[in-house]
Amino acid sequence: LAYTAMTIVDTSPLDGDDLNAVVTTMEDDSYAVMLLTAYSDRIMDAMLGTNQEWKPFSTMCTDAEPVNVSCDVAADPTDVRDSKKRRIDSKLTATETTLSAVPSWETPSNVIVVPTSTTSLDGTERRKERNGFSLLIVPNANQSPAELSPLARQQISWAAKLSHFVRVGRTRTPTPTSEIEPEINTKVSSADSVNVNVTRDVLLNNTAGAVYQSLVDHQQFNIRTNEIRIDVFPKSLVSDFCRALQTHTAKHSPQHNNDGSTAVDTDQRQPQPTILTAEESTLIDFEDEFSGPLIFTKSASRASYVITVIQINETSCAFGISNREEHWKKLNERFNGYAAAQVYIESTDSTTGLDATKKTSGSTASVGNVDCIPITAPVSRAYYKLQQVYEECLQHHSTINSITASKPPSPYQNHSGMDLGASPGGWSQVLHTSLSLPNVLSIDPATLAKRVLELPGVVHVRGDMACDAAVEQMVALAPFSVVVSDASVDFQEVLTKIVEALGKANQQLLKAGTSNRVLLTTPSVIVITLKLPRKSKTSIDKNLKLALHALSKEVQTMMTWVGQASPVEKVATPQPEEPLVDFKILHLMANSACERTCVIRFRRTTITP
Repeated sequence: LAYTAMTIVDTSPLDGDDLNAVVTTMEDDSYAVMLLTAYSDRIMDAMLGTNQEWKPFSTMCTDAEPVNVSCDVAADPTDVRDSKKRRIDSKLTATETTLSAVPSWETPSNVIVVPTSTTSLDGTERRKERNGFSLLIVPNANQSPAELSPLARQQISWAAKLSHFVRVGRTRTPTPTSEIEPEINTKVSSADSVNVNVTRDVLLNNTAGAVYQSLVDHQQFNIRTNEIRIDVFPKSLVSDFCRALQTHTAKHSPQHNNDGSTAVDTDQRQPQPTILTAEESTLIDFEDEFSGPLIFTKSASRASYVITVIQINETSCAFGISNREEHWKKLNERFNGYAAAQVYIESTDSTTGLDATKKTSGSTASVGNVDCIPITAPVSRAYYKLQQVYEECLQHHSTINSITASKPPSPYQNHSGMDLGASPGGWSQVLHTSLSLPNVLSIDPATLAKRVLELPGVVHVRGDMACDAAVEQMVALAPFSVVVSDASVDFQEVLTKIVEALGKANQQLLKAGTSNRVLLTTPSVIVITLKLPRKSKTSIDKNLKLALHALSKEVQTMMTWVGQASPVEKVATPQPEEPLVDFKILHLMANSACERTCVIRFRRTTITP
């Protein structure tokens, strides 16, 4: 982690041990996020802006070399331990060696993963585990968790903004040119177990002092009227931290006096510093850890300030302070149920294609009522897969026109789109609504939603991808700028079917003597959901490599079908040189744990749409 503005606070040795603390300011836009572990990699990508670069086709795979994908597949093929076992192993050993646990998925080096289940500091008890959840500390985020898509925010339990990092260690002898800084040792051996409680007390006391100083220096804090909510992780430290914070405030607050009143100079009517020991303060009851000059509350809606403290390991913790507006209205109010309500899906009957039960203007319900449902309402959760691809990969990212205040049109919108394995039609909706394609060919043996069929330009072929009717429509609507598939079959089977169908259409174009027409134009894009077997990390990584190896061979065939087409006349002059090809592998928010989405782009220029 990168830090600035290093400050040493309250560095007096405790019980003869030369333990001191360093408090540093974290990078801007640093957050603690509690979220479902299954979505950790995806939400980290979104917050940090990683996985945004297109990779050249040469890195996908060649016949002479293995797939060049950043995966960690076990060297031993017999090692089939699932991700849960790996995750437990890493969390149980991480606090003995490093600042952060290493999860089953690869994390960016500047993200701290705080174990949610591990041995307590004194080794006698275990923290309560939040099954299926991970706690991440994400510094210098490009995007606030409150700004993520509804599908992402739906997976977040809570979040807090962090501002400071506290570390405890033994002080090194300073050189003439250096400041005193603790020597951090994150490993606590059994020989040092007697000092674990001392280390914890130093950590909590210095964290409490830094929290108080931050309240005084940077917040409009009033000790007599402002209520404070304390969120401490793990919860077993709540009492100890509250006691440390109340004691520090009683000793150092100029607003506090031993009878609970404000210390005021009778002549100048100004608050005067009053330094008191904890024993002299009548406001602190040592049988009640929450008593003291500060007013604590459990209510997030009543609290003027929310203090979040997270212990990372035995020698370090992070904290942040937010006011009520920042913590609730601008952040935590946007998660869970609020976000779930924004994931709008109006499903349809799989047999008839009619909309499912919907309340009428009265109090009864009926089937097939479409009066209250917009024609563009998503018919399935899969809609949000391609919508995310559109927003991240297919929009034109050129500068907004300063006169019209509008973005340039998408480079794909002048030609047809094809949806292979379309039922019930969520991806066809995105092709029509978001990409504004004039024609959308939807191919699937199953029923297409009636609302999708009513969209202008949508043609449904009810049959196999490579059937004669489908090939005939491909020839009629060519060239295509977008081809997508979210078919519910294994990745090997779907790749074979897609290439077979497109190959037949290309052959029909050649046989018809339409040498001035092509199947795929440039720029064009192919989006395929790779359905990978099983959910363990080892299995997913291994099968993703196999999928990319197979896909690379098929892409080489597709490259021969690409030409430069006219958007009006639908004619083209095939180019002698090969198109530029690059790709992305995405784990979309709407993907399942064992799905990955591959986006392949064909183009003739180096300009990125």
